[in-house]
Amino acid sequence: MIFWRSLRRVRGFPSMLDFRPERLPFDWNDCFVLEVDGHRQDPLFDFVGAAFDLDGGGELAGQPASRAPGDTLLQRVSGAWPACCDAGLPVQVSGGFRHRAGHAVLHRSVLLPFTREGRRLDYLVGATSHHTAAQVPENPEPEAVTAIADDDP
Repeated sequence: MIFWRSLRRVRGFPSMLDFRPERLPFDWNDCFVLEVDGHRQDPLFDFVGAAFDLDGGGELAGQPASRAPGDTLLQRVSGAWPACCDAGLPVQVSGGFRHRAGHAVLHRSVLLPFTREGRRLDYLVGATSHHTAAQVPENPEPEAVTAIADDDP
């Protein structure tokens, strides 16, 4: 959040013109970008990092978010795009699930709104921290999508 806020300055959303993957506090391979502008009903994947290769990520650039295969990390995180657009704020997505490939995935992820050059939400940058496990815990926390208030750390 500190990174996003530092780009935001006083504007409603930080500009993609200021966005530099090499300055991210996380690995760019664990990220994806959705283009929302002109695709409000089903944003398009603009970029999908290598961490999502098992989810069909490399083949999804230029495709709508709805094409992300079910029961994948990419689908779980990108599927929160309506909450981010509705809130106009970053959203955190977290939980555990059984991946379509059979392994368990535990993750904490975020979707960050960006603008092209104005005050309108044009892009969402998704970033995830995840690991695989032999099994999902017996009583995993349910998948949660939470808007992050402007004053949250």
